[in-house]
Amino acid sequence: MSTINLKIGNTDISEYVSPEEYSVRMLQKKSENSRFQKYDGTETSEVLGYYYELSANIELIPNVIAEQLAAVMAHDKFEAVFTDPFGSGTAEFLRSDSAAFEVACELDDGLYWNINISLKSELIKSGGGL
Repeated sequence: MSTINLKIGNTDISEYVSPEEYSVRMLQKKSENSRFQKYDGTETSEVLGYYYELSANIELIPNVIAEQLAAVMAHDKFEAVFTDPFGSGTAEFLRSDSAAFEVACELDDGLYWNINISLKSELIKSGGGL
């Protein structure tokens, strides 16, 4: 069982996530138009907010759950709850064109899939500061 928590929409796929192939990054989005000089003489830009980049390899997921996941990820935006060392663990993500669904095997009870996803969240506005 995975120690990673990953729920996309209402589909909890935590138990299928490979911890070795899970990553989450929090990145700043700075203004391209607003540059100024700080007190120490260095130049910087206004921080508009931040966003997450999340990637995961989901292994041997049953067909019914893979279909639910694909349906959620087909929306322009969807919420995800995820293991996050930065503290939030919840964000709105944008539809990704980089999800790969591959058949892992077919057993008596149906198809199983391996899925690789890469997601980018919407901008989360900064609460002020530089």
